[in-house]
Amino acid sequence: MRDYLRLKVHVPEAMNAAKLPRSSKKVLKILYSGCAMTQKDLVKKTSLHPRTVRYALKKLKEQELLIEKLKVNDLRQIIYQIRLTGVQSIGLGKT
Repeated sequence: MRDYLRLKVHVPEAMNAAKLPRSSKKVLKILYSGCAMTQKDLVKKTSLHPRTVRYALKKLKEQELLIEKLKVNDLRQIIYQIRLTGVQSIGLGKT
């Protein structure tokens, strides 16, 4: 069984109100349960096609749920991290 399926991340119904596609929700769960990741890491963790992960990241950025940072070792790569204020506003924040 894949690692992301074993994660016990509670995602309340408020997340559905954000009108996110399933791929975006899957990426958001992975980022919420772990640390910041590159797109390549997200493709490996979610087992989604790279184009699907790009689309999911685009939708999450539109909802202002992500922070993009440049990777220190390789400035060509972007690291994606959850913006906690955005996540709390849709009900994903830890209580």
